[in-house]
Amino acid sequence: MKSSKLTMNGFPSILLVVTLIIWIGTNDQVMGAATMDDEAEPTGPRWCVAKYGTSEQALKDIIEWTCGQGKVDCSHCREGGSCYEPNNLCRQASFLMNRYYQVNRQKGDCDFSGSGIKIEFNPSCGSCKYDLNQQ
Repeated sequence: MKSSKLTMNGFPSILLVVTLIIWIGTNDQVMGAATMDDEAEPTGPRWCVAKYGTSEQALKDIIEWTCGQGKVDCSHCREGGSCYEPNNLCRQASFLMNRYYQVNRQKGDCDFSGSGIKIEFNPSCGSCKYDLNQQ
């Protein structure tokens, strides 16, 4: 008759499986925390910025629209403004997109024809401070 004894033979395999399950669960949470889609419930502050890889023409169009029809105060992105230097289209467009988003905060207000994305970390840099309207 064999006696059943608790052995360590299966322990490393079980530890590996448990570690993998925990890692996958926390990794999904971390990856999901950086950006949010329009369907997600707000869990904290959100800013709107240009997506990586947005074309130069799209960034120019965003700047033109936000400063015109969007009725955003664009003085911060003009020469001498707090967000003018470095003179970079993506940074300036992102600042203006966020200004528009913070005032309007409706579903789709960060879309900008597919060029915008909501983030949960403050993109302010140096003297260029991004608005935050906590609704």
